[in-house]
Amino acid sequence: MLSHIDIKLRKEIRKRIDERKLDIILYNGPISAFAFLNTTKKRSIPFVLCEHNVDYYFYEDKLGHNPLINI
Repeated sequence: MLSHIDIKLRKEIRKRIDERKLDIILYNGPISAFAFLNTTKKRSIPFVLCEHNVDYYFYEDKLGHNPLINI
């Protein structure tokens, strides 16, 4: 969740992605994946997440929020 509110991290990610013309982003692990996901969605870059806790991103994508965070 910290990557969701880390403004400096999100700016750095946007800057690095914009410097390179990427066709796809393959990301491994949960750390900062949320910031990458939001950035890639806005730029229409496919984002592939390789980790075991993908249910978080599934709920976020399908429901617009994650009910697991409310618990």
